[in-house]
Amino acid sequence: MKMLRKYILLTLFLAFAGALITGCATTLGHEIDQSSYQQIKKGVSTKADVIDLLGSPNDEIENEDGSSTFVYTFTKYSHGIYGLGAGVDTQSARIRFNSKGIVIAKSKQNGDTGGTGVSGGGVK
Repeated sequence: MKMLRKYILLTLFLAFAGALITGCATTLGHEIDQSSYQQIKKGVSTKADVIDLLGSPNDEIENEDGSSTFVYTFTKYSHGIYGLGAGVDTQSARIRFNSKGIVIAKSKQNGDTGGTGVSGGGVK
């Protein structure tokens, strides 16, 4: 019985230690695949093409001139160990369409704090 209790305590300790080491992460949205994003062509791709490649947008903005913009966002919060190594990775993409639903502009931005408190990234 004493040996079983030691085994159970050791198992619980190792499980707890493993959880602390690996930390955990929370995500919002879905990741924007770079190769899919690159397949979107200005003057050629349609709204349906973009949805096939990236999925449904998080938001769609309708403009008075009949053009529209799909907005995609993805955020991953890494909690780290006791807050150490915690960070936030973000991706966003905006795809603008003319009134006929053809891509006229696109932009993508990546950023992260990677536990440093300093944001990085750029527009592509």
